[in-house]
Amino acid sequence: MFFAKFFKETVLAAAVAIGFAGAANATSITEFDFTGSPISQSSTSAFGDPLSATFSGFTNGVETSSVTAFGFSERFYQSSSKGKKGKSGKNVHTEYNASGVNWNSTGLGLSSDQDNGKWWHGGAVEDQNGRDFLVLELGSPDWAPIDLSFGYLSGGKNYEVFGFNGGLSAGDVAGFFASMNTFTHLAGDNAANLVFDTIENFQYLILTTRNDNKKDYFRVSGFSGDLALVSAVPVPGALPLLLTGLGIFGAARFGRRQKQTPAVA
Repeated sequence: MFFAKFFKETVLAAAVAIGFAGAANATSITEFDFTGSPISQSSTSAFGDPLSATFSGFTNGVETSSVTAFGFSERFYQSSSKGKKGKSGKNVHTEYNASGVNWNSTGLGLSSDQDNGKWWHGGAVEDQNGRDFLVLELGSPDWAPIDLSFGYLSGGKNYEVFGFNGGLSAGDVAGFFASMNTFTHLAGDNAANLVFDTIENFQYLILTTRNDNKKDYFRVSGFSGDLALVSAVPVPGALPLLLTGLGIFGAARFGRRQKQTPAVA
């Protein structure tokens, strides 16, 4: 009878302890809105002089963090010779240049050195004569992306999203682009609201169009991520502490039971 009661109380204590461990693992989602004004702007970024912008992140309505947006563009240059039937010659080289970020009520875009945001869908991220790349710097390699929303999206909806951890060499746009094949490919979708299925953590998110030159374009209106995932203690990691606590609890209960048992004459 004693052992049945002891087992019942021990299981109850375990459930309470696991409940506390689960509470320690509770995560808080941080929301970023790119349709309003940034909290700050800068004339420099990791890739050069064009404009970057920093936006606030809110967790449960409280400002808790920020994300900085900047980018670069690739540009194809063709040979002067003409092919058959007067068609332009082949691309002979590609250049990469830092691009300033821009924003409006539909979200974030880029103003490349070529279009300056004045044509081709008003500075949206696009792939006219080469792709644009919008970079979201999260400030820490401990962010797990949750979702992205697009306020402006072409009919083809052909975007791609990559995750990256590591250092950025100031001004080394070409090197950054060349290393993209080592980045984690997170999504290539056609939804205006993208929900990530990864629990990996990243410091940078890179958004671009697919490399198909089909004149795709988009603006990013929002992003949510979770910084708490990496710092949460998983339940298996808490088990040694849990078992120790249960042992102490059980010993205390057993000792109290022994004291309450009348001594045999």
